[in-house]
Amino acid sequence: ILVRRLLERVGAEVAVANNGNEAVALALAEPYDLILMDMQMPEMDGIEATGLLRQVGCDTPIVALTANVMEQHRTQFEQAGCSEFLSKPIDREALMSVLGRYLEPLESEGGAVEDDAVVSDFVDDELLQLFVERTAVQREALLAAYSKQDWAGVRTTAHTVKGSGTTFGFPELTRLGKEICDAIDHQNLEPVPDLVQEMYKKMQEIK
Repeated sequence: ILVRRLLERVGAEVAVANNGNEAVALALAEPYDLILMDMQMPEMDGIEATGLLRQVGCDTPIVALTANVMEQHRTQFEQAGCSEFLSKPIDREALMSVLGRYLEPLESEGGAVEDDAVVSDFVDDELLQLFVERTAVQREALLAAYSKQDWAGVRTTAHTVKGSGTTFGFPELTRLGKEICDAIDHQNLEPVPDLVQEMYKKMQEIK
């Protein structure tokens, strides 16, 4: 929602896919100037969707949106056919730089976006309430996965929280999410319980 609002603010026409299958269907149904591909989507993830589009001859620039910026992930994106990637939380300046490389100059329809504007400037009461509600859901998902020692599930939730914490004013959640993901990725589970407990407490404070 944040990215869509920012794109529309600078004059881009935006179509949104709710999952990887929809992303492929949309990309094949009509031509697009640019595809921003979330790497973690339901039904079909971004790497699979990108690979499928490339296999059938889609040459639209595809930019990965991801919180995974480790070298092996970059290699996966490149092998799938991504043109480049943007890390989450989204940095407005980086996003505008990507748009400048792939799109014709845009005319803002919602008023000029100041040079020093950041993505968090586009958070309103509606989005903040959505963040609070989603945090409650993710908090229980984190607890459920941790209680079963489902480390893949813990990582999935931590990854989601990492991508939105800083944008909504909770940089500690982004830090904790990154540390949990890194620890699990490196199969170092020793610090994970304490990190999960700390993240859970921080998430309880968001109401």
